[in-house]
Amino acid sequence: MRAASVLDSLPRTFATAQYRAATGSAPSSASRALRGLAERGQLRAVGRGWWYRPLAEGEMPTPPIDTPPGVWSPDLECLLDALFGPSRRRIGYLSALDAAGIPLTFPLTVASTSRASTRVVSAGLVHVRESETVLDVAARRFSERTAVSEPDRALLECAQFPRHTARCEEYIGYAICWGGDTFAPDRVRDLGDRLGWRAGLRRIASIAEGLAGSTPVGDLVARPSGAWATLAPKPHRGDRWISLNSRPVPRSPGSGWTDAKRQVRWWTTPDALARQIAG
Repeated sequence: MRAASVLDSLPRTFATAQYRAATGSAPSSASRALRGLAERGQLRAVGRGWWYRPLAEGEMPTPPIDTPPGVWSPDLECLLDALFGPSRRRIGYLSALDAAGIPLTFPLTVASTSRASTRVVSAGLVHVRESETVLDVAARRFSERTAVSEPDRALLECAQFPRHTARCEEYIGYAICWGGDTFAPDRVRDLGDRLGWRAGLRRIASIAEGLAGSTPVGDLVARPSGAWATLAPKPHRGDRWISLNSRPVPRSPGSGWTDAKRQVRWWTTPDALARQIAG
């Protein structure tokens, strides 16, 4: 069987052993074939027996490994070992929200204290560099080296660092409306105070207040608990105006909403956000 013809039947990120099983080839033959594909640009080596198929032009990225609902798997641990070595890391941000039951599709996001390498990027992961002081806060450990953000931290870190979380306002809105007891305003507030992440608290509170006054979408009413809006009822002295997410705020009047109480500028409106999370 030709080496290139097997690739479509394998995950985008796969181990040499998976290729051998698919082709029935000997270890030396499999390694030689994979190196040949890498030389022709059809594969990239990500280290320690792992390979990655680059995206074709116009193709959207997908998570490198189809992990179970618990996020972690032995295959994922092997990949992270290949990319990060013995360094501690945490699955976080949108990936941790996904693990908490918020439906979304986004490349796996991994935080560590080390710099991102080209191998991390080529494997299709989103990497966030964090300090030692916050890496393990409110995190549940799967193994000696790999942890995942607890749901409340996942929610707060998405709000605090929207540049790492595309369309974060939609997922935050979904979580506070329909996430149930998985997310708790008092726990999120305590965590925000502990980490000093006031901007995240202000964004969550602003989303909650905006949705509370939004128009119902058919039979769905996006009405989060009022406790979410109390996370940050007003800015503290010295707080600056912030944007709802990483998108530029439109300059034309009427195209966005302004939460003057919390000094949060929206690029959209509460009604439009309600339609997005209800759709």
